[in-house]
Amino acid sequence: MAEELTVCFKPSPGDCSGDVLRVHTECGDFPVQLHAQPAKLQKLPRALHFGRVPLGEMARRTLRLDAGGPRDGVCSDFAFTTRLLPLSAALACNFTVQPLQGHLPADLTITFSPTQPATAVTDLEVRLCMLC
Repeated sequence: MAEELTVCFKPSPGDCSGDVLRVHTECGDFPVQLHAQPAKLQKLPRALHFGRVPLGEMARRTLRLDAGGPRDGVCSDFAFTTRLLPLSAALACNFTVQPLQGHLPADLTITFSPTQPATAVTDLEVRLCMLC
């Protein structure tokens, strides 16, 4: 038997948090240590502009993702996943991001390849997971 449990974490700015989740089963009781800290990802730009890109051509931009080095013995090992959130389904295929997942530090390559003569906009979601 397997169950999935989602734990939500809303840290205060700059604070580390920890607790113990106790799982009680027919086979016994199991403590699960929880530790979380907000990632201090460098400041990312609010927008990436690709300029005018002719149909059939492409433009690329690179974003560096880095949580910085070790800070006072605090974990700085993070995994990430990325996802594009297009504002228009019709223009969703105009953008790609690579890699979709990995470990920090990493360089993300965002590619814009217009498929029709229109202004295309998308949001980039980056999720971080502490590995320590």
